[in-house]
Amino acid sequence: RLLLDELTSAHLVTERTAGRYALHDLMRAYAVELAHAVDSADERRAALGRALDHYVRTAHHAATLLDPLREPIRIDDREPADRPGDRDAALAWCEAEYAVLQAAIERAFRAGFDDHAWQLVWALADFQQWRGLWADRAASLRTALEAARRLDNRAEQARAHRGLGYAYTRLFREDDAHIHLRHALELYLALGDAVGQARSHHGLS
Repeated sequence: RLLLDELTSAHLVTERTAGRYALHDLMRAYAVELAHAVDSADERRAALGRALDHYVRTAHHAATLLDPLREPIRIDDREPADRPGDRDAALAWCEAEYAVLQAAIERAFRAGFDDHAWQLVWALADFQQWRGLWADRAASLRTALEAARRLDNRAEQARAHRGLGYAYTRLFREDDAHIHLRHALELYLALGDAVGQARSHHGLS
C-alpha cells in the first residue's frame, strides 16, 4: 500500500475510480521492457493465457447468473477465483470489468487465443444487450466470427453471424442484418441444427 501511495503521489499510477488503478504510459512501457528482458516468449504467452483463463471462467459464471436458462457453452470447468455470488454481484462485476473484458477480447484474438476470444464474446452477450451497447456488441461479434473462422468452428461462425444479424437489426442496418442471418441459416442447414435454423428464420422474419 505504501509503494502504491508513493507511485500515485508521483503521478506514475492513477486511481481512476475507487480501488482501480491505471499505469502511466511510461510505467507501462517500462513494465513491457522488463517483461521482455526477464521472461521468455513462452513465459509471457503462458501468463497471458492464465489471465485470459481467469476472465473467461469468471465471465462465464457471471453470464450463467444473469441468464440461468441460456444455452451453455463448454469451457474449462475450474472454478473462477473471484466468482460473483448472485445476479446483482454478477451485474456489478460486468460493470466494473467491462472495459477490461472488451480489451481482453481483442488481446486474445491478436495473440491467437481464439477460443478465449469467442468465449468472452459469448459471456458478454446479455450484459451488452441489456445495456443497449449494440455497437460494442457488433464489434465483439465481428472478432468472434474471425476467431471462429481461424478455428474452422462452423457452429461458432453460425452463432456469430446470427448475433450480428440481431445486433445490426438493433442498429437499423437491415441489409447487413439480412446478410449475416442468411449466412447463419446456411451454416445451420449444413450442420443439421434445426434450432439454429429456426432462430435464423425468426431473425429474418
